[in-house]
Amino acid sequence: MVCLGKRCPCCGGKKMMNRGQNSWMERTSFVSPLVCAECGERLISYGLCTISAEQRRHNRFILPASFLLRIPGDNPQFARIKNISQGGISFDNLSCCLPASKTLRIDIFNCNTGTGIEQLPVEIIAPPEKAPANATSASTPSTKGARFLKLTQAQKKLLADCIQTNGKQERILPVPNIISQ
Repeated sequence: MVCLGKRCPCCGGKKMMNRGQNSWMERTSFVSPLVCAECGERLISYGLCTISAEQRRHNRFILPASFLLRIPGDNPQFARIKNISQGGISFDNLSCCLPASKTLRIDIFNCNTGTGIEQLPVEIIAPPEKAPANATSASTPSTKGARFLKLTQAQKKLLADCIQTNGKQERILPVPNIISQ
């Protein structure tokens, strides 16, 4: 989305905060990487225009702590789900053994009801994170992201129902370094 002037194209807010530069374009002198203080949307300001920098197509939702992600294998691993959408999932994994571009099938379980969605095909998209030198891999959670690949109609419906009945829309809280106009 694009908006004329220095305001958020998503919510119309005028309070903005600086954020770190991620791309080569954001490191140039005529571009300002910002975050909306009201809705948390990532923005890029090009002088008279403000553009949404968010590339996600789906809203993110937070599931209750009773939902776990199961990673298959000889010794199955379980991970806490940070957020989920129709297009992918973000989770904390205590093991750093999931390289980017790895495809696998995961399960999402609701521990309260004993129900779940099984065999969801995903591709890991987050690069492996480097753990601090003094931390052990068993104690340091690593946030990973995965996108869903070719879900069946039944899996899409189960996922949508799970998100609709249990999810709360994620709201990104901005950092308090406000630039106001």
